[in-house]
Amino acid sequence: MTQFLTPPDSGAASSGFVFASASGPHPGTTADEARACVEQIAATLASAGRGLANVVKANIWIADEAFHDDVAAAYRAALGPDCRAVLTILAAGVAGGGRVAIDVVAAQPNAAPVAPFVYASSLAIDVATMRRVPEAATIAGETAVVFQRIGKQLDAAGLSVKDIVKTTTYVRDESYLEEFEQAYREIFASQDLPARCTVLLGLAGDCRIQVEVTAAA
Repeated sequence: MTQFLTPPDSGAASSGFVFASASGPHPGTTADEARACVEQIAATLASAGRGLANVVKANIWIADEAFHDDVAAAYRAALGPDCRAVLTILAAGVAGGGRVAIDVVAAQPNAAPVAPFVYASSLAIDVATMRRVPEAATIAGETAVVFQRIGKQLDAAGLSVKDIVKTTTYVRDESYLEEFEQAYREIFASQDLPARCTVLLGLAGDCRIQVEVTAAA
């Protein structure tokens, strides 16, 4: 059974998971807005018996790529050093004049060691330089690097690319779609294609491809 949480449009609980979201505008800097969003999410999670420590996946949408570092730092500081949630940060329009929007998935505090789903996300970026790694010169190479990194994340949870049931693929520009589509289908050549949504969106650094997946345990 699904329980919708208050305030309206802020969250819902179902099957042991809580889905919560918050967005600006809030006064102050973009970091202040990010902290305000996290505080609102924490209150929503608390109403369902969860806390920020239970967050397993988060998406952060920022209105300008220039906000990335300040927002990411504020988010990580708010959740604390022990947070291991999968995090995706994307530059996109935020409704209502806000600069930051955050949505999270939180798991049941005493869930079994193996959760029913595993979330993973990656792009072919060198975090030291915020530029693509050399192997990602072409769209095909970039796609391969992204899925290699996702494969390592899934392997740590005892899963593989073959267990992926859903993907969201983010592509910087429509001109990259044809080459990306071919590379993507090669990744899944030996299995059925998972459910997918592809979005044209600005990405961190000079990356052109980002992929977020859900895998079934």
